[in-house]
Amino acid sequence: MGKRLPVSILFLALAPLLIIAVHAKVPAVIVFGDSSVDAGNNNFIPTVARSNFQPYGRDFSGGKATGRFSNGRIATDFISEAFGLRPTIPAYLDPAYNISDFAVGVTFASNFLAGIAEGFLRQLYGLGARKISLGGLPPMGCMPLERTTNMMGQRACVDRYNVVAADFNGKMNNLTEKLNAELPGAQIVFSNPYFPLMGIIRQPSLYGT
Repeated sequence: MGKRLPVSILFLALAPLLIIAVHAKVPAVIVFGDSSVDAGNNNFIPTVARSNFQPYGRDFSGGKATGRFSNGRIATDFISEAFGLRPTIPAYLDPAYNISDFAVGVTFASNFLAGIAEGFLRQLYGLGARKISLGGLPPMGCMPLERTTNMMGQRACVDRYNVVAADFNGKMNNLTEKLNAELPGAQIVFSNPYFPLMGIIRQPSLYGT
């Protein structure tokens, strides 16, 4: 039996965030996932899924649209900073960075298929990962793009997309229970952002003006 590596894993909304921990210290954050945690890789591959234009990035340092699908930093950037590392994680394909920049963090995120999540998790377990957090999907039908283009529905949330997100979250929750039962020593948890975010969308006045 091979030596088990001290590895901790964080899955974030279709996006597994690999955190390599040595002697209780986190020296680097390596991100795998879909476009929701892309820091700019999509800028350098043939795809229409890009966000390297305004208003994306308007709250980012210098007001620059980096390729993050956000007005500023994304969740993985904040996680990196919380671990005492750099406040932003660079994209692997960005020519502005080199191997030395990736020593404390890099994102390979672009497109990640949820259907291979179980196989991917089992491979990580085989490499020594034991602590894993799986993050679910938000109400996808309530994203600004979907509501803006839903003119026939008076720009309300698109229910069919929300149903898909809720179904995905159910499958991920079942996967969590399955892997915890089958993999000795695995500590896998599932965090579901769907209902908290839906509460904010339906009753925004409860959370400020």
